[in-house]
Amino acid sequence: MFLSLFKVDGISMESIIPDKSYVFVNNYNKHNKINDIVVFKHKTYGRLIKKLVNIDKDNFYWFEGIYGKSISKENIGPVKQDNIIGKVILSISSKSLKI
Repeated sequence: MFLSLFKVDGISMESIIPDKSYVFVNNYNKHNKINDIVVFKHKTYGRLIKKLVNIDKDNFYWFEGIYGKSISKENIGPVKQDNIIGKVILSISSKSLKI
């Protein structure tokens, strides 16, 4: 298993991953399922962490944040599998540890 560590900067996933948390990401398995929390590269917004909400018939991935003021699914747009960094498997914040 290949892991990466990222610091979360923002509140779009606040209810499950607080701002300034650290997340461990599994880079090896890129076969994600709906509702997985995923880190990916976006051409406009840079590196994002969002919930996977749909995989369309053309095999594009669609994401959205948990927080109401997050970037919308439509603004993020479709994401190619090549841009997926990996699935979040562990979140560490000053308040909690979540697997």
